[in-house]
Amino acid sequence: MTWAFSSVPPASGRAMPCVAFCNEDGKRLDLPVNWLATGMWHDALVRKGSRFGVLAEGGGYEDYLVGVIVVISGNSRLMDELFIRLP
Repeated sequence: MTWAFSSVPPASGRAMPCVAFCNEDGKRLDLPVNWLATGMWHDALVRKGSRFGVLAEGGGYEDYLVGVIVVISGNSRLMDELFIRLP
């Protein structure tokens, strides 16, 4: 598993720290594109200042997520245990 993105907006609309995991062999295994997770990853990249997120400069997608994606978020103690240091 590899991490995918580091913040996700909850129902409140305010982004919160998280860690996301995906199958690092998913594309090789021809798993289906996970458009919901890809959209969330794109939004997280844009929030961090990426100009295009997962979109290619000339159009289309530079990258995308496939298969099941696991997103974990919680208080600072949990995130510290996941090696994510909160400010």
